[in-house]
Amino acid sequence: HIQHNTPRLLPLMMETISISGPPLEKIPAHLKTTHSDLKAAQVKTMSFLTYLLRSFAEHIRPYQDNIAGSVVDLLRTCPDNVSTRKELLVATRHVIATDFRKGFHPYVATLLDEEVLVGTGRACYQALRPLAYSLLAELIHHVRTDLNV
Repeated sequence: HIQHNTPRLLPLMMETISISGPPLEKIPAHLKTTHSDLKAAQVKTMSFLTYLLRSFAEHIRPYQDNIAGSVVDLLRTCPDNVSTRKELLVATRHVIATDFRKGFHPYVATLLDEEVLVGTGRACYQALRPLAYSLLAELIHHVRTDLNV
């Protein structure tokens, strides 16, 4: 069933991870939990997409640039929840391990911003910093020949 349904689900998954929403500071207090749940669902969808990359890369290839842009947007808008951000960083690392890493080339400068990469919370900073910088080092290693100094 998965081979039959994956091509139909991919556009929906891409649309899901592409939902940006308002900046965190503009979200009313009573909607912060809902926003956090949306971001967690988007990160779970991203994790599932990285699982599909192994078997369905040819179906996902048209979305290569969208995936990178959505990941960076999720990093920007994801609340400072250690488990959610960690799952996103791990999923991103899996994407970077494939040739889909090319989609991240335009975002290297953005990913160099520690607040985007790790988040702003103290717990995220302490728990995720090593993973985040390891991911960044892998990305830079793979795209170093294309970077301008």
